[in-house]
Amino acid sequence: MTANESLRLRTALACWSAVLLALFLNLDDPWWAAISAFIVSGADRKTVVSKGVLRVIGTVIGCAAAFYAATFFAGQYLTLPILIAGAIVFGIYKRYTSPYSYAWTLACITGTLVLFVSLQSPGETRDFAIDRCLEIATGVFAAMLVELMLNPNPISAAQDAKPADEETRRHAMEAGVFGGIVIATILILDRYLDLPSPIQIAVTATVMIPLHIGYGPKKAFDRLSGCLIGGATGLAIVVFLPANLLVWSLFLIVGIFVFSRTHFSGQSNAYVGTQAVLAYLMTMVTGS
Repeated sequence: MTANESLRLRTALACWSAVLLALFLNLDDPWWAAISAFIVSGADRKTVVSKGVLRVIGTVIGCAAAFYAATFFAGQYLTLPILIAGAIVFGIYKRYTSPYSYAWTLACITGTLVLFVSLQSPGETRDFAIDRCLEIATGVFAAMLVELMLNPNPISAAQDAKPADEETRRHAMEAGVFGGIVIATILILDRYLDLPSPIQIAVTATVMIPLHIGYGPKKAFDRLSGCLIGGATGLAIVVFLPANLLVWSLFLIVGIFVFSRTHFSGQSNAYVGTQAVLAYLMTMVTGS
């Protein structure tokens, strides 16, 4: 087995383990655990651990800050959207300027999710925040466990991030403001058009915003292509195959193994593989 195949197999097993552990813990959205395991998986053990820790820390900070903000400003339906837009501006800026950008990105995204829930279903905000933290932590734990068990000779090529220069900070602020405007637009559209899933729309919009505004079309096309490929494959499996745990496990592992080949390729279309795996997971793992 080549190093790339070993990496893809470990990633698939980490996602599968994360789902089973999340189901055992009776978490609401086990696919969040699977996605976390997939995102933090990698060839470098140091990177897996550091990325996992940053993901958990960012999630906890975002959920806690958003929950207390939603509690303090409960019922103030003008203030909460302003907080959401502000969180996006700050999060995108830190994403491109901070050495701990991954933690800031997760804090921004999870905080936005919690604030969205507080607008739509205020009574569910606390449970949503706690479940999200547990689901993320479960996925990270599964990825670390598989890495420690199945990667006895990890490489260590992680490098420290360089501080952002003045030009990068300027572009990051422009991207942040643009992101805030996009989120405000989504909130307005949801209010008048009752969008099917404004939370997922907000997440997609946030992660799609590049450092240099105007350079996102290819990433958008890759994201859409990957979602269609992974989602269609997962949908076909859950529709036509029997609801059997062993069969489901086999196809989940094989599907991630196949799609992650593009994800780990390092080529220009790698993002297609990333989105294919994410859509595949969200289609294959929809509940208990």
